[in-house]
Amino acid sequence: MGGGTTFLTGIPLLVLVYYATGGVYLVDAAVSSIRPGQAIALGIGLLIVGWLVYDLLWTSPLARGGGLAAVVSWALLFAVVYALTHILSGRAAFIHAGAMLGTIMAANVWMRIVPAQRDQRPGVSIPRSRPGQSSARPTTATSPSPSSS
Repeated sequence: MGGGTTFLTGIPLLVLVYYATGGVYLVDAAVSSIRPGQAIALGIGLLIVGWLVYDLLWTSPLARGGGLAAVVSWALLFAVVYALTHILSGRAAFIHAGAMLGTIMAANVWMRIVPAQRDQRPGVSIPRSRPGQSSARPTTATSPSPSSS
């Protein structure tokens, strides 16, 4: 739930700080001549297109075997960050790069991982730990040894 909560609180904050203010914090005349409305559209589009490109890449043949998809992912991330730092204000560029990564992670969980777990065969269960216990350790009762008094 932590990642979902972070996403569901982060997006409204992004909207409130960067978009509801008319995009004034998105632009820097010393960086580029983009207008606030265009910067808002770029920011929203980045979140959507970022997820779509990620999903297409990791469901493509490039993702099968080898590390080619990882190399392409890193190259695309560097390209996005480079482009954003030459279009948006510095703070807005890095906030949007982070928001894109957060959107990719949240969407990957909601649209790929959770549905895949639901599709598991009947009879296959996911072990759950009891409150206060780590799922990595087996549940065993221990009694004090006779020598410890």
